[in-house]
Amino acid sequence: IGTSAGAYLAPDQEDLLINALYRVFSHGETMRFESAVPHGDTVTEWLAHQISPVTWNRSHEAALVVSTVITERKWLEQNLRDSEEQYRAIVLASGDGIIIIDPNGKVTFGSPKVYDIFALPCKQPLAGITVLDFIDPSFRAVAASRMKSVLDGELDAEPFEYLLTRHNGERFLGELVTTPLRDASGAISSLLILIRDISKRTSPLPAP
Repeated sequence: IGTSAGAYLAPDQEDLLINALYRVFSHGETMRFESAVPHGDTVTEWLAHQISPVTWNRSHEAALVVSTVITERKWLEQNLRDSEEQYRAIVLASGDGIIIIDPNGKVTFGSPKVYDIFALPCKQPLAGITVLDFIDPSFRAVAASRMKSVLDGELDAEPFEYLLTRHNGERFLGELVTTPLRDASGAISSLLILIRDISKRTSPLPAP
């Protein structure tokens, strides 16, 4: 009592608190912001604040501050960002093309290597096209059947050889490895497909 709220809620960030309090008292708004509270040299606690006006006699006489500890959420967000950066580096460095498709076979993500393998124009978007567009018509039925089996959990991630088609119509031998991706509930929500150009192999083209 009698001390500055900023010293507890937002040390070194009192401008955030002052701005929030100004809008609460001047305009009657409910304000929200986050702040970092250091504990020593190595530990930081994160707080989420909600400041609401307390009104009587038609004026905003006080403010109610509710603060929630969100340190764990902040750690998870940072770990996710770090993981995304690592995955992005892996994708960019991979010698294989990487695409992700939804249950309908529509591409939702494609790595830069996909453009190289299929000789695609750099400005052509991949999102929305189907993975079967990359596969020669004679192999599409068997490819679709295998991908459905992976989606249904009936087939493990195994490499299969297909006749693929580049943007210019050239056909070549490729190897696809399809892996299921699961959502938070454990259900298969999409498929990750690794694409490898194996046209330099001496083996004959496979039969569909």
